[in-house]
Order: sequence, then structure tokens, then C-alpha cells
Amino acid sequence: MAFDPSAYRTFRFDRVDWDSPSPTARFHYTLVGEGVADETFVETLSFTGCHPDKVDQERVPRLLALLGAVLGLSYYKLAAPSRYEITAEGLTAEAAEYLRVVIAEGMAEFAYRNGFSGPLTPEIVLEKPADGWTQDTWRDVAGDPLVPIGGGKDSIVSVELLQRARLHPMQFAVNPNHIIEKVARASG
Repeated sequence: MAFDPSAYRTFRFDRVDWDSPSPTARFHYTLVGEGVADETFVETLSFTGCHPDKVDQERVPRLLALLGAVLGLSYYKLAAPSRYEITAEGLTAEAAEYLRVVIAEGMAEFAYRNGFSGPLTPEIVLEKPADGWTQDTWRDVAGDPLVPIGGGKDSIVSVELLQRARLHPMQFAVNPNHIIEKVARASG
């Protein structure tokens, strides 16, 4: 039986499993079908070079939830259903709004090239919204900052500014390539 994207109405981000000692995160997703078997996916990220004792354990679950919601778009694209359900814990209403913008604006070329009538605008359902941190705690950070590294100068500038503030940024890339590795080396 061939895969039929139209048989799927919901993409669900189920949960994140975080193993602090390794440190590894496993993101669980389900493409929920109608009249077909559900498809499940697991994305695993290992944070090599990370020192678990220097990680802000209080903030990690929320950061991983946001990372997982965005990482899930690789699987969401298989059917691009009209509903993106989030049962994973840790996302705020603001994070769900960010995801909406990422889908509509960040996936515009995908929508165009695949013949959608306009930007993708799935209903985003946040099952258990988390409370945000109060503004007075935004700078109360324990551990080293995690900095996503891409192929441009923004990554280097972010790392340099954090280093000048006497912090020790941990760089990460989801799918590193030679350009990203070169940027990471240049910024130390």
C-alpha cells in the first residue's frame, strides 16, 4: 500500500525524553491517520561536548519542547495535515505562536513548491500550556548558554557577545555541514 498524505489529519508532538547524564534527547511524534495506521517517529539528538553539570536543568525541558516542536516539522511535512497537536509538556502559548509563524513563514517555499493554495496554517493545539517565566527571572540563568550555530555571522556574533560577558556558550547544530563546522571553529 502506498503512502497517502491525504489520509492524515493530525501531526502530534507526543513527548521529549531527556537523559541528562548522556546528554541525549529523544523527541516522539505521531502522524495520525484516518483509515490507515498511525506513523510514529523518533528523533534523537546527542549534545556532544556538553557538560551535564553545567546545564540549567530547570530550563532544559522547555527549551527541548520548543526545539522538538520545530524539529518535528521534518515529519509534519510528510502530510502537512491541518492540525498540529502538542501533548509534550513545556510549551507556552507564546511558543505555540512562534511555531505558527515558523510554519506559515518558514515553510512558505515548501508550500509553494508542493502546490498548496497559500501558506500552511494548521490549527495548533497545545494540550498542556506551560506558564512562562516572569520577566524578573529572565537573567537568572544557571549553566552555560546553548547557541544554535548556522552558516552565518549571527552565530559568531552571538558566541562572541556571550564570551565577552564571561559566559561559556555551548554551540550546537542539528544537521552540521562543513560550513557550520567552519563557523563553530572560527568562534572557538
